[in-house]
Amino acid sequence: MYIDTCCHFGNNGGPQSDQNQASRARDLFQNLTKRIGRFAVALKTRSRGTPSKEPQTHEKAQNQATETPVESPEVSRIFTQVSGEDSWNTNAPELAHGTAEAFVRALCAYGLARDIVEQIALQPVPATWPSALEYLAAFGCTPTNLQALLERDMKSLEVETAKQLGAAVQQISSASSITAAECWNLLMDPMIPLEVWCSIPENQSEQLRQLRRFGLDTAQLVRLLLLEQAQHRLCDCQQLETMLTFLVQNPPQGCGFEPSSDILRRLFPRAPWLLTDFPMETAAAAVQHLCSCLELNFAPYIRQIVYAHPEILRTDTGQMQAIEEFLNARIQLSSKSIAAMVRSYPRCLTLSLTQVERVTEFLRDLGLTTDDLNKAYRAFPALLALDIDRNAMPVVALLRDWGLADVATMVRGLPPLLVYDIHTDIQPKLKFLRSVMNMDTKKVLEFPAVFSYSLRDRIAPRLLYLRRLGIDVSRMRLSVVIAPSDVDFCRRVARTSMQNFSAFKEEFNQLIEKRLQQVASQQRLSTEHSDVMASAARQSDAKPH
Repeated sequence: MYIDTCCHFGNNGGPQSDQNQASRARDLFQNLTKRIGRFAVALKTRSRGTPSKEPQTHEKAQNQATETPVESPEVSRIFTQVSGEDSWNTNAPELAHGTAEAFVRALCAYGLARDIVEQIALQPVPATWPSALEYLAAFGCTPTNLQALLERDMKSLEVETAKQLGAAVQQISSASSITAAECWNLLMDPMIPLEVWCSIPENQSEQLRQLRRFGLDTAQLVRLLLLEQAQHRLCDCQQLETMLTFLVQNPPQGCGFEPSSDILRRLFPRAPWLLTDFPMETAAAAVQHLCSCLELNFAPYIRQIVYAHPEILRTDTGQMQAIEEFLNARIQLSSKSIAAMVRSYPRCLTLSLTQVERVTEFLRDLGLTTDDLNKAYRAFPALLALDIDRNAMPVVALLRDWGLADVATMVRGLPPLLVYDIHTDIQPKLKFLRSVMNMDTKKVLEFPAVFSYSLRDRIAPRLLYLRRLGIDVSRMRLSVVIAPSDVDFCRRVARTSMQNFSAFKEEFNQLIEKRLQQVASQQRLSTEHSDVMASAARQSDAKPH
């Protein structure tokens, strides 16, 4: 078909001229077919084989690609697939010419699916694609990688781009412990522009070797390195070495991380700014302050604090000292208590003094005394970060609407209460206690910790089981019913076997699941969770004792 087409375009000089041009066109296409066949065999061999740590040079790959392939059944099959006239009948009119057809055949011989190839080939194809494919194959680009590359940017088929990508893969794999295959997978990340791979600076290899010395040259960290480079924030080799040394040295000179440890590797995704040009003096001063002022001069303590909240390394010591002085003077917290709070919730030292003062005044207005605040902050330091407008005010308003005006008593019993979600943690439980169990919600004042237990897994099954046994739960203390373990609940409260209670819980969960499916099928997903509990309770009471 393609020979006849070429003959038709050359028909403008008489019969003899037509024959000569047809003969030349026929020879041209035959030579092109043979070259594509050899090229496809070389690509097939490289792309399907296991890539070596050190890829072949371009000259060697090019020489092998132009050599005559060794005759074997496999080679003959590939040659037939690539050069057979009847094996291709593409439906895409844009591909009905020699160059596009050769491109499609070469990509399919590389290992890409035909339908994917035809979609790719509809885009403008750089004229240097044969040499570009040779480079990509020589450096271990698999069919999957090639497909992702071409779907992302056809610029990868420009020979200069392909050379730069191959060189980048070789540079990274030789300077680190990650393989060429892992490099190609990283190259597929859409968050890293292709231009970053094409312009990796010379000092990148030294930075990778630095990470390797500390056992940190994982694919994830290399990705972070490239992301910071893409945003032009990556630090130089000297600062990277200083930062890595600081992280692994023992306090007070450093943070006490073990080289090559998982916790150190996980630190960088939590704080990618460690790879940037951030002030190391601030980090060193922060660690010195924790060790000297709060007596946290112990590697596991500093390591735990820095991992839990890396931002503490970027916090000015003056800010830390101001918060410590406030807690000591206004809340009567000792340095030892503040140190315990920092270990539990390191963020408390990175908050603004204005935030801490505002939360304290809000809690005082609720009725908490200095002694109450002392206990509350020690038990739940995250209370210092309370969002008053978004969390605390709605909780206070809801409790007062339900007749629980003494919010201070409830906060004393459960300091995290003010950060609970009113729609999932508070309101469904209040509604269940009043509407389903006919209990006076003021009983909650006796046991505010009821809001910390699961309604479905703890509160509802126990109260409903007692009601099935004929026990009047409206007069029982919630702490007696909810606080004990399942074993103690069965033995001391329900006075029944654990087997019977477990059977009831399984039955209860089945009813809940059935009801939830009904709600979903009726597209009433906004129904409150307490309504589901009430329905299950009615069905549970209907069962014979």
